[in-house]
Amino acid sequence: ILKKLMQYFPQEGWITRVHKVSDSDREAADRDMPMPVFVFVFTKFKKMPQMTNKILEVSLDGTDTMQRLPSEDDVMKAVKERQHYAMLRQQLQKRGLEGESVSLELFSSSGCASVPKYVLHVVDTDTVRAADRQFAVFIIPQGREVEWLFGTNAGRR
Repeated sequence: ILKKLMQYFPQEGWITRVHKVSDSDREAADRDMPMPVFVFVFTKFKKMPQMTNKILEVSLDGTDTMQRLPSEDDVMKAVKERQHYAMLRQQLQKRGLEGESVSLELFSSSGCASVPKYVLHVVDTDTVRAADRQFAVFIIPQGREVEWLFGTNAGRR
């Protein structure tokens, strides 16, 4: 559906906005639908010769702040990233990851897009799991990420 929407409306000169619906009312641990809900707003303008740039905006963080993206592919990528995050979050909530290794690579929105700015390793164990779902983050000192303690699954456990 997203691909069809992005193929038609921006090419016809419509302003395209994608909003992620806030899921604060669905924050229960056992949500029936883990996937995020998006609202697409298309605004039609009279075609003007001086308006050559497509206007593609997204608001995926739950705020009213819109971020302008340069292409339809970037919009689709942003929506898919939110969907992948929601699936991973649901997977982490539903079952433990004992013995499994899950890593998340976070990239800077500006700068080099091929090198991750942060790499998060999810280390989960049933023996320490808190009932209130608290967690901790350990920040690896720069330059030490290749050491055994930080760079291997056994060291992180």
